[in-house]
Amino acid sequence: KFKQIPLEKGTLLELIRLGRLYSSAMNAQPIRFALITEQENRDALFSTLNWAMRLHPYKIEENERPMAYILLLGKEEESSFFDFDSGSAAATVMLAASGFEIENCCLKIPNPKAVADLFHFEGYIPYYAIALGKGKVESSIIDATDSISYYLDENENFVVPKRTEKDVLIYSDME
Repeated sequence: KFKQIPLEKGTLLELIRLGRLYSSAMNAQPIRFALITEQENRDALFSTLNWAMRLHPYKIEENERPMAYILLLGKEEESSFFDFDSGSAAATVMLAASGFEIENCCLKIPNPKAVADLFHFEGYIPYYAIALGKGKVESSIIDATDSISYYLDENENFVVPKRTEKDVLIYSDME
């Protein structure tokens, strides 16, 4: 959920500039970006996305929606490493956004063709949407114990269990 505070145009363009520097397999650079900022376009895109699927049903009010989106688009035939490149590009944009104190959330676009038609992306398919804005709720990370399902605490803030270093590091030759 986001505060309805506009994001600076220069900052959004800087996210694209930084995003294009993602680590690309064989330097194929198949990812393209679309920046969605106008209210009408944000509303249209919002209605196509699924939010907080582990909290179904989860409601985001009209005055809690993202203030911008960066879409990641591509033509899969341009690279056999498209999955790698899209993950790398998304991570780059999201980390850069965090550096600007912009909260973000990456969502897989459930119906890429519908979104491509909506914005007239000739020949490009939008696969991921990164929602951007100033956060209205807090998120905290805790060590996962028996579940990795995120949930809302008593103040409606997100609590996100993450596997511990011990759980994710399966081999190390360090002494």
